Amino acid sequence: MARFAVTIFLSAFLLFQIQPMIGKYILPWFGGSAGVWTTCMLFFQVLLLLGYAYAHLLSSRVPWKWQGVVHLIALLASVAFLPIGPDADTWKPTSADDPAGRILFMLLVNIGLPYFLLSATGPLLQSWFSGANPGRSPYRLYSLSNIGSLLALASYPLLFERIAGVSTHVIWWTYGFIAFLLACGWCAIRVARSEHALHGGQDDPAVAAVEGQPVPREDSPVTKPRPSIGRIFMWLMLAASASAMLLATTNQLTQEVASVPFLWVIPLILYLLSFIICFDNERWYIRQVYGALLLASVPLAVVMLEVGVSGELWVQIAVYSTVLFACCMTCHGELVKTKPDPSHLTLFYLTVSAGGAIGGAFVALAAPNLFNGYYEYQVALVACAAITFLAWFVQRRELDKEPILLLRYGLALFIGLFVMFTATVAYDEPFSYWPFETVQEGDEAEAFGVVLSDLLATRSFTFEYAEDKTVEIQLLILMMVWVIGVTAAFFADFGLKKGIGKPVVCWVATPLAILILTMALIGQVTDSGDDTILQTRNFYGVMRVEEYDKYVWPEDDVLATMDPNDYYVNDDGDAYVPMGRIRRLIHGRILHGFQFLDEEKQQWHSSYYAEKSGVGLALLRHPKRLAGDGNLNIGLIGLGTGTVSTYAGEGDTLRIYEINPEVEEVAREFFTYLEASPAKPKVVLGDARIQMELEKKRDALNNFDVFIVDAFSSDAIPLHLLTRECIQLYFDHLNSETGNEGLLVIHISNRFVDLNPVVRGLADEFKCQIARFSSSDDDLRGVTGSTWVVLTRNEAFLSDPTVKRQISEYSKGARPPVLWTDDRTSMWELLKF
Repeated sequence: MARFAVTIFLSAFLLFQIQPMIGKYILPWFGGSAGVWTTCMLFFQVLLLLGYAYAHLLSSRVPWKWQGVVHLIALLASVAFLPIGPDADTWKPTSADDPAGRILFMLLVNIGLPYFLLSATGPLLQSWFSGANPGRSPYRLYSLSNIGSLLALASYPLLFERIAGVSTHVIWWTYGFIAFLLACGWCAIRVARSEHALHGGQDDPAVAAVEGQPVPREDSPVTKPRPSIGRIFMWLMLAASASAMLLATTNQLTQEVASVPFLWVIPLILYLLSFIICFDNERWYIRQVYGALLLASVPLAVVMLEVGVSGELWVQIAVYSTVLFACCMTCHGELVKTKPDPSHLTLFYLTVSAGGAIGGAFVALAAPNLFNGYYEYQVALVACAAITFLAWFVQRRELDKEPILLLRYGLALFIGLFVMFTATVAYDEPFSYWPFETVQEGDEAEAFGVVLSDLLATRSFTFEYAEDKTVEIQLLILMMVWVIGVTAAFFADFGLKKGIGKPVVCWVATPLAILILTMALIGQVTDSGDDTILQTRNFYGVMRVEEYDKYVWPEDDVLATMDPNDYYVNDDGDAYVPMGRIRRLIHGRILHGFQFLDEEKQQWHSSYYAEKSGVGLALLRHPKRLAGDGNLNIGLIGLGTGTVSTYAGEGDTLRIYEINPEVEEVAREFFTYLEASPAKPKVVLGDARIQMELEKKRDALNNFDVFIVDAFSSDAIPLHLLTRECIQLYFDHLNSETGNEGLLVIHISNRFVDLNPVVRGLADEFKCQIARFSSSDDDLRGVTGSTWVVLTRNEAFLSDPTVKRQISEYSKGARPPVLWTDDRTSMWELLKF
């Protein structure tokens, strides 16, 4: 058994080590978008499906003694693919078209056959082991393969990514693949010479008796009937639901932070961990435990979807991970409950991998075309709950042994809602959900009915965020309520005797719970708000344009300095200032700029681009601008609404690089910044780095006086735009005339990642000075707080008194500088948990 264990472990380790490695390898070529990893995952799942199909056909259609020969020939052919690193000059895109098809084809050409054969090895060798060792279960080998996969995923961001660059990882992986070829050949030769092969693949009773193996019976596994279509369909849907939940969870995490291996592998590790637990031994999956976990985690998901990026990073990771693990454990646990006899092992794995591919295709291909928002998470969550219930129903004979189980699920839901309502109406500052705002003493029953009816009318609980801790207290109450409900349902007897309520109550309570969950999530999806005038989605994310009347409530100290004619007072005595109507652009859940619609305010330097911000100072206080001896040549990565163009005057040039073509369409249709700019900005579509590299090859350097890096996808950072090699490219395009050094301006505002060590490391590497500018909110001027840095050797700019007053010095306790390169980047040390 040792040779099978070693080979399967090694194949699984290589199979899952290549996933984050190749994803990181190609990520910079396609804008650093989260969609790159989702597309890669689709490729991995489809190739896994094809590999399992190959293993199934080989083990069921090819004579036993020839199976090893066929597989060895294929393995030797895969050597032609080594080393596996794709060539950048061949595969880097030169246009702004959707790159999903290009990514899939590139992966197929460069790693297709090695990955295909690695994916086939697990089920194929388990089939060989089962044939050569009748009576011994091969399913623990499947658990062992998942352990190898788990170690590969965990070790990549925590170990390999930190000790070497991705080009070195490719070399190491190549050596590992050669070792795997030798180990697999060792197994194939041994199996071909076994007694099982000499008897044409059939077990010989005499040989079995001599070797001390169980003597095959007439009802030997090879004679067991094929699983029914219904059972195969159940396997398919359970696997598809868990797979969709995996990728949807990954999207939720990476769209707001960064598309990096650390956040790729956390969901994948939990997904594999559920496989390990469930397939190691059927006893590890206990319906009561993981059913309760699923029930308790569902409201966590609903609340987290409402809170969004307002929640701290560690809270988001913890909540989404808990929900994912609960869903995967129930789906994979039910798979184990219905797994077939080992004689149909490859069919089982083939169906499971097909389900994984279906779930991956739904998230990577179907969802971006079907939905205008990231709604696949809600769909996957409901699917996991529904298919789990269906699996319980299919196995109802076994459930008859626990007739109170599902009844308790329904009672837990009811108790949770009731206690939540009671706690809410008794609390001094109730939920901002509207029925609670008008609850009077004695009207509790009526308000509770309104809540339930609204849930069934596709409304959901929403929270208005305040500066105080009200929201946190509300959420804490909600979590406590559900814990109380689950505890009461599972540990209270409710005065019911065994057998009461079966099967009617059991089969009504759980579907009702799923229905309410579905309605709540539908409410979230459909509640885009009356302010939304456009919502669109493509490979690069979700964009939303909102329009509404803006009001400002000044603080008392600000109010004291204002003319009474400039503000109004409402009936509650609160002073407010009507700012007029605004239109803003949201990417994911992050503001990417806005514009006042009143004509006199349309050209205000709003949001992150105020006069006292780093970008404002660079464009207003550039020595060339102050001296009046020429016009500014400005470069910008990241169009947004086009607010930067308000600084470009007559005679200036403004060249804007934008990877997402829909951003330009939105900026021109819904905002007037570009049209009103006398500089007549030029928008260059495509990844900025690739376009600037092409310009350099054509000897078409731009000689920018100011170059601005403001490229974010939602709040996620494209790491490839902040590496040493990319910064060198920026400096190549900057004006370096004596006495007129260009200014490199980088926007580093971020909720979850501290980019200060990165820009400091770049300043040290290029022997230039760094100036950091942090500005605060100013609602009366439409200003949003931001942090910018300027890297330059321009002493005249740095010594300007206005500039010097705004510089924020780094403290001694700041994180040390970090240098990112194309070959080596790690975000682990920079996360703000």
